[in-house]
Amino acid sequence: MVFEPELPNSLADRMADAVFQVYEGDKILVQNKAAKPVTRTNGVEEWTVLASILMIHDNQVKPLTLTTGVKCMPDETLKNSRGRIVHDMHAEILSIRAFQRFIIQDMDSLRVLEKTQEGLKVKDGIEFALYISELPCGDASIKDAERWEYGFGIVDGKSKRVKLSESVLLRGRSDVGDLGKVRTKPGRGDSSVSLSKSCSDKLVKIQKVGLFNGVVSQFVSQKHLKYLVLPHVPGSSESINRCFTRLKGEKMTILTTSRDFVHRRKDGKLPCNISMIYLVDQQLELLCKGIKNGTKGVSDKNSSMVSRYNLTKAIEKHLNREKLELATKSYYQLKKNGNRYEQVEKSKAELGNWVPTYKDDFSF
Repeated sequence: MVFEPELPNSLADRMADAVFQVYEGDKILVQNKAAKPVTRTNGVEEWTVLASILMIHDNQVKPLTLTTGVKCMPDETLKNSRGRIVHDMHAEILSIRAFQRFIIQDMDSLRVLEKTQEGLKVKDGIEFALYISELPCGDASIKDAERWEYGFGIVDGKSKRVKLSESVLLRGRSDVGDLGKVRTKPGRGDSSVSLSKSCSDKLVKIQKVGLFNGVVSQFVSQKHLKYLVLPHVPGSSESINRCFTRLKGEKMTILTTSRDFVHRRKDGKLPCNISMIYLVDQQLELLCKGIKNGTKGVSDKNSSMVSRYNLTKAIEKHLNREKLELATKSYYQLKKNGNRYEQVEKSKAELGNWVPTYKDDFSF
């Protein structure tokens, strides 16, 4: 792990500028005003988090995904999901899910991938970066928690731990003195429990096992992030360094940028309820409560393009007979067929207290 968080970096600024150029100037996004935070009728402004997976090639940076979001669904919603609900709608996780969709589509177009005797791989010379407009929730930003008051379970002197069987899982931004620990997504103290893990924890795990999920990695050789680009927050280097050195994995350079996101969080603002998923120059989708914005009920039609179900359906034509038979039994049977599943489970065990969410399974 290479860590350079103290001073803003010119490469990080270039990447942030490239993301902002798409966010503020892309014709599709300009035409869809619902894709961005608004000022509510009572005069209160909304804020959100912006994330992007960027491709770096021949000294050029190109955003492939743009996503926004700060919401997460309660664990109980997964009982009726059957792979159709997007549980975690935090921006950086949506960007990684959207990147899976991009790679699946590229299995045919081969703009980023190439064929080898062993299967598909990312072309030589291509690297990927993840930009996030805020420090990721969880351990990387836990010391920054007291700056904010709305909607994030700020410490009130009482512990907010989730007791499940013999495991104790820290909830959101409670117990700020407990450092280097797995936590759930932040949420109000009176909200239904979500067991979705913090973005800090998920990113540490992803850097260990690779960017491609359990199904995509059965077709494409794993690739790791080259860079993680975060905003420059004075005094955050200790927390960021602690967070991202919990597991030994591929080297990732952490850079900070001086650029500020136009819809960043500020005192007095309220979080935007809408999440945006944009495959740049291809497809825009808005989510609310885990399904397409403006729809109601769990169904194939209302399901996001980055849901477990639709990502697996998108890769269906590439499944051989053996894999297709696994998929007809269950998604988890197909997922377990690859090497990544075992690596993920080992990483969770190393991090400790990784209490599983409800098993969101389905079959074709």
